[in-house]
This record gives sequence, C-alpha cells and structure tokens, in this order.
Amino acid sequence: MIYKDVEVKIPKHIRMKEQNGSRYVYLVTGRKGDRRGHAKDRTVNIGKQSREGYMNPNGKYFEHFPEDRGLVETAAAPQFDTQSRIGAVAAIGRIAEETGLKQCLGLAFGSDAGLILSLAGYYLVARDSAAMLYSDFMFDHYGIEGKIASQASISRLFNRSMDRGKVDAFRSAFLKHCFSGRGAGKKRRVYVDIDSTNINVSSSGCGYAEYGKPKDDEGLPQINRAYFHDRESGMPIFYDSFYGSVTDLSHCISGIKAFFDNLNIRGKDVRYDFVLDRGYFSEKNITYITANKISFAVMGKSCDVYRGYLESYRSRIKSSRSLISVGSYGTVVKGKAFKGEDTPDYFIYLYFDSAKEREEKSGIEARVVGARKALEGKKKDRGGNLRRTYGKYLSIETKADGETIKKVSVNSAGVDAMLKDAGYFWIVSTRERTPEERLKAYRDRDDIEKCFRMVKSESDLDKTYAQNDGALYAKVMMGFVTAVLRAEMTCRTRGLSRRANGMSVQKRLLALDKIIMYRVNGHYSLKYAYTSLQREIMNALGVSEGDIESVIDAWNSKPGH
Repeated sequence: MIYKDVEVKIPKHIRMKEQNGSRYVYLVTGRKGDRRGHAKDRTVNIGKQSREGYMNPNGKYFEHFPEDRGLVETAAAPQFDTQSRIGAVAAIGRIAEETGLKQCLGLAFGSDAGLILSLAGYYLVARDSAAMLYSDFMFDHYGIEGKIASQASISRLFNRSMDRGKVDAFRSAFLKHCFSGRGAGKKRRVYVDIDSTNINVSSSGCGYAEYGKPKDDEGLPQINRAYFHDRESGMPIFYDSFYGSVTDLSHCISGIKAFFDNLNIRGKDVRYDFVLDRGYFSEKNITYITANKISFAVMGKSCDVYRGYLESYRSRIKSSRSLISVGSYGTVVKGKAFKGEDTPDYFIYLYFDSAKEREEKSGIEARVVGARKALEGKKKDRGGNLRRTYGKYLSIETKADGETIKKVSVNSAGVDAMLKDAGYFWIVSTRERTPEERLKAYRDRDDIEKCFRMVKSESDLDKTYAQNDGALYAKVMMGFVTAVLRAEMTCRTRGLSRRANGMSVQKRLLALDKIIMYRVNGHYSLKYAYTSLQREIMNALGVSEGDIESVIDAWNSKPGH
C-alpha cells in the first residue's frame, strides 16, 4: 500500500521504473546472478515518486528504513466530529489503568502507548482490526491522543516503534505487575491455565509464519501462541508466540520456561498449579513439570494405559455413587499415566458424560458415512493410500495385485470400540481432589477459550496481514492487549441484574458507547443523561461519572478544541 498522506526524500541506491504514468521507486538491496552468470541488481519497491526528489512510501520502505528519515504528513489530519462517543473509551481507559496495562505500555513504548490503547479500543468496540477503517471509527469517538492517527502512522507503529525488544519488555513488565500487585512472594499458591491457538497469516513476507495443522485449515501459513491465564481472575497474564509448524506438544516446555524467565520472581514459598490443554499431554512434558515441582492437571489423550483404566473401572465410573450431575459421572484412582515400572503414580480422574457421548457418536457415524461416500466409484488403491486414510473406519479388501478393490465394509471392530468409548475421558493430576472439584477446575478454563474466540473472531484477528516478522510480532501483542481488556470486562460485569446479565460484553460496551459529548459554542458537554443500564454497567466496571467528566474536561483543555 502506498501511503499518500506522508512524504519522504528519495533515498540513495535506487532505480526508477515508470508504469501507467507513475514513477515507482525501487531500492537496490544487492546483486544476483542470472543463468548466464551475469550479475544484476536485486531490488524491492519502496514507494512512488510524489515530486522531484520526494516519494510516498509503502510498507516496505519502513521495513528497510526503520529510523526516522524526516517523514512529513502531506494530507490534512483527519478531524473529529462535533460530537464524540466517550463511554466505552473511558471504560477501556479505566481498566487499562487499574490492570497496569497503561503503565506497562508506557514503560515499554513511551508516547506510542496512547495509540496502542486507542487501537485496542477500536478493535473491541468496532470488532475490526483493519487500519484503513480506524480513522472512520475515530471520527466520532474520543481520542486519547487528541488526534486521529493516519494509516502511515499506524504502519510506522507496527513496523518501527513496536520492535521486538519493546514488545518483550512489555510482556515481562506486565507479567511481573500482575504478580507484584498481589504479593506473589507471600502468596502460597498461584493457579495458571495454559492453552494455545493459531493465527493464519495472509502474507508471504513473514518467515515467522509456517504451515502447520490448524483446526480451520485455509491453506495459509500460521503462527501459534500460548496464553497463560490467572485462574482466579480469568485474565491473561502472559503469552508466548512460536512458529506455525511447531505443535503445542513440542512448545510446552519452552513456553513454561519463557513464563518463569519473564516472571523472574519464583520463590521457594510459592507453589504453582497449572491446568493444561490435552495438546500438552506427553510423558516428556509431564516429567519436566513434575521435576520442577509444579502441580498440574492435564486432560489425557487416548492410549493403551487409558483404555486399560476403562476396562478395569468402567462399571465404577458409571455407578450411581460416581454421579456428579445429570448425565455426568466421575471417579478417581491412583496409578500411572504412562507405561513403565519406573514412571511415577498420579491421581487418575475417570469421567463419563452423556452429552459428550452423543456428540462423539454422531461424529463417528458421520465419518463412517463420509468414508463410504468418498470411496464410491474407486476401483484402485494405489500404494495403499485409501487404506491408510480410511482404514480406521472401513475394511478395504483388494485382489492379488494389492491395488484393485474387491470389497469395502465397515471396520466393525475399530468402529465399535470407538462407539463403546464415546463419552469417556480422563484427567491426570498431581493433586487429589474430588472428581467434581477437578472437573470444575478444568472446565473453568472456558475463560481462555472465550479469550481466543474474542481475539480471533470478535476483533477480526483470526487472519492477519503483516509485511514482515516484526509487524507480525507487534500485531500478536495487540491481540494480547485486547484480550486482557476484554477478559477484565467479562470478569467485572458478572453478577449484573437480569437485564444487563443477559447482554453480551459487546452489547454492554455498545451501551456505554452511547454516552456522547457534543460541542456547543466551542465547549464540550455531556449530551444525554445516563440511563439506568449505563449506570449499572459503569458501576460494575469501576467507571464513575467523575471519570466521564474528566474526559470532557481534558478534551476542553486541549488547544484548538
């Protein structure tokens, strides 16, 4: 994208190319040889000439010239409307202050902290992350900075200001703040939930993004990130991003090391209790966690050890004495999670859930039917590919040549075994609890799943574009900042009245967004009285009428307003 609202001097070592009446600027980055051994310049487009000696840069320019080279805004700065929506922004500002986000962003990014918070507010309220729409959103919203940032300013933020060192400084500062504010040195036990998700990257310029195994495969490279949540507050306190081709299983140990390296206040008197997603279940990971004296609970994967427990305790699991709630049963035994006499014993929680059984059976049956349909008309199984793909559900008999399909039938033994085990699952833990307590602690991880849904879907960050790894790293951090704000809003607005409690967090934000200040004779005032719903949400979020008035006073004190 060419940024027509900024201009910079054309640098040295460039080539000019004319196309459709315009002159494009190409930076010479080196030399390369052709098939005949002749060397020629290696170039990259960095913008378009605007006038003699000057050019409008594109994103690649900021990548090759991260330092300030005298960029000048050429277009008139976008102007605010005569009325501005201030309620949601005031709430976001209050939460950013009380959670330490504002302080930690200021320490890491200085004067750019205001724009970062403004962008996070835009992501939350507008449920969008497109930079080109930011100025339209800010036209009638209160601006923390006092001006509307241009697309070029946002590009400079991601490509230059939010460099890797500053982002890492913020991650570390915020994690320490979350603990220091609660007396972590004296706190006896810290509860942390860990899970991972992926972001698709629609750009070929990021080596950080690699092809992996996403749940929703769009044929795009991805990056992965693990979130660490404080189970008591439900707020994300740390994140770690990693290459798209690396699985959760492989990242587990390095992610936990990154957590403690950034925390750097691990004391002998503090006990850590992790609840991990099933993707982290492996003997290597659990051995590492146990060796570091970290309590944990993790949902186990299907394996021979698990199936052995089911055969031994199936009747006990579904006994009326094991009833937890309607359709849910559970029991606990002491035993090994992995094969081997020298492996330690853990508390093994065995469960059955009737709703889960129905869901899993339907999925198994659908896959069997789908496999049959996929094989209709197939006469050859060259190389055994069909047997490898569908052998779990279908038995494929071939003639003597090993390729010509003779008969296809349901793999009854395999499918019946899967149907029999539908609805059962297990959790491995170092701590003894009742089956009900352990299941509740695991299901409380729903906060982290909601966080991922918000960042990926409600803020439109499920597929991001970044011109380079640095910008991508910065945008991952923006997703975390947005997640912190949203999670804190969710936590604070629990227990509202029936009317407000039936609203989503997004609707509560939009209710506050209707609090408007407007200009009369050069002076801003509150346009409408607060509704009872707005007052209730404000009280829950810790936003007072004084906070709203201070926003108006601050705006009136700005020169030119």
